[in-house]
Amino acid sequence: MEHGAGILEADITEVKTQIKALGDVEKVLDDSMYVRKAKTMDKNTLQRAVEDEVSRLSSLGGHHFINNPTVRKQFEDLIPASHNTKPATPPKNTKDENGDSK
Repeated sequence: MEHGAGILEADITEVKTQIKALGDVEKVLDDSMYVRKAKTMDKNTLQRAVEDEVSRLSSLGGHHFINNPTVRKQFEDLIPASHNTKPATPPKNTKDENGDSK
């Protein structure tokens, strides 16, 4: 059976099949994105728990060995410096009254 502009029933069936296939692919993609997000959240939760425990141990060790500076420093050094700190900015080139760099 033909519909108006040369479209056959088989064409309509094929389009419906393709639409269903696209819907199936979209569901698979949504599921995989959810799994990736869940794994990232699990990793972040575990990382935070480890960091909290290291901070707790560092603090307790520092307090317990308050009279032993060498050992206390080792406990304090368990916590690395922040990675968010920016390096010091180099001084800007300054020029004297003749336009020469100082």
